[in-house]
Amino acid sequence: MRVTAETAERFSASLATRASGPATGAGSGVRAPGLDLVFLDPPYDLAEDVLALVLTHLATPGVLADGAVVVVERSTRTPEPAWPAGLAPFARKDYGETAVYYAEPSDTPPSDSVGA
Repeated sequence: MRVTAETAERFSASLATRASGPATGAGSGVRAPGLDLVFLDPPYDLAEDVLALVLTHLATPGVLADGAVVVVERSTRTPEPAWPAGLAPFARKDYGETAVYYAEPSDTPPSDSVGA
């Protein structure tokens, strides 16, 4: 599990760098657009705090574009992801043992749950 946590840390750090990184084009003053679609399909046994770290970094202003969608696949046996401020879940679909959650950027705190 340590390798998975380290990989998540590196990925999360790269998201933060993208959001605060240099402008595109010399002197343009325009940052690269945010991500439009993110799929997270971590191992089912990934620790909840590691997933929360990645989601928190995705919620960093500038990482996601307006209207972006974040898709998180988990086991139906694991709890719903801990949605950070800046990400709002809007749907959940279950497929056998798999739960797929959908979230979008938001200025409002997340709700408790999106339900099954």
